[in-house]
Amino acid sequence: MEYMKLILRADDLGFSEAVSLGILKAVKDGLITSVGMMPNMPSASYGYQLVKDYDIALGQHTNICVGKPLSDSSLIPSLVQPNGEFCSSKEIRSRQEDTICVEECEIEIEAQLKRFQEITGRNPDYFEGHAVFSKNFFIALENVAKRHHLFFCNPNLDPKWEEEHQLYGLPFFKEDEKGLYNPSEYM
Repeated sequence: MEYMKLILRADDLGFSEAVSLGILKAVKDGLITSVGMMPNMPSASYGYQLVKDYDIALGQHTNICVGKPLSDSSLIPSLVQPNGEFCSSKEIRSRQEDTICVEECEIEIEAQLKRFQEITGRNPDYFEGHAVFSKNFFIALENVAKRHHLFFCNPNLDPKWEEEHQLYGLPFFKEDEKGLYNPSEYM
């Protein structure tokens, strides 16, 4: 009999203290064995301190759409608003074409990797992105991952990647007219 292992990942560690505490509860309760940390968020270090002693995979959940970048915003104009904060994922998704510059994105991804390493003292177990479905973002993530010999995680977006790594993700959920979805139906 062939078995399949189900991995439940909690993303957004460090998004806020409340999100990090929710993730801690799910880890303590044994529901979550993989956690993605957002290195650019002010609560990233706090979140890491909560989960660091648990036996989990800890990845970099690279964020280019919430809060402030770690790199100089003047170096990454395709990612930021005039106030220096990231453009929202909603704004990025509404663009007619992918205007994210790969080279600029790599600057921010490298800065977030450096911050991840400063917080944790090590490399991430996996490397992926938060909420932006941009081909250029994924190219930049994969480039940085290859440069640093990191495991780039790309399920649902590349069937060839899923087959190669024997890792399969759920399809992306579809929100209703209120911006909600039913998790039971989704799973």
